[in-house]
Amino acid sequence: MRHQRPKVVIDYYEAVDAFFEIKEPQCCHTCEHYDENGICQEFLEAPPADFAEKLNQCDKWMMIIPF
Repeated sequence: MRHQRPKVVIDYYEAVDAFFEIKEPQCCHTCEHYDENGICQEFLEAPPADFAEKLNQCDKWMMIIPF
């Protein structure tokens, strides 16, 4: 039988689990359609600054493709 896990190991695994539960904030800045020039490629225009930072405002939001 294994010894009881030390607190540092328990904390480590809790942090790893929490990391994988984090979801991207859904706003223009984390959207695949929002290009480096600040233009939304879905609507072909720049969103207003206050809209670009608001969460969950656009049903066309798409997670950034990492490659």
